Amino acid sequence: MEQQAVIDFFDQAAAGWDAQLVRNEAVIGQILDNAGIRPGVSVLDVACGTGVLIPDYLKRGAAQITAIDIAPEMARRRLDAQLPENVLRAAADFVIENDGTLQQMQQRCNALSTALRKEAYGETSDEK
Repeated sequence: MEQQAVIDFFDQAAAGWDAQLVRNEAVIGQILDNAGIRPGVSVLDVACGTGVLIPDYLKRGAAQITAIDIAPEMARRRLDAQLPENVLRAAADFVIENDGTLQQMQQRCNALSTALRKEAYGETSDEK
């Protein structure tokens, strides 16, 4: 399946995504346990959709949550449910501006990732 087809599918599904969600608290709890979600951890939620697990991470005391998704409409739904931008910016450890090209955004994300790895693990930008 082509990348754009995946994006289109999830963008079209975004409006009703949360309404059709069926939560199984026991399964979610097991997933979060297996992922080691506990107080003080940093969470990277890849393919976060509308961010339905973000409240669960917060309840468990996650110190930092980064959530990304390929579908802009899924992300837009999450943003619409968030606090005002000025409140979020005041509480943020890092802000990556989304005001340029995709290549610029990738460079900004890579630079932040490199800086965080270096800070946490002493890695250089050439190490993985």
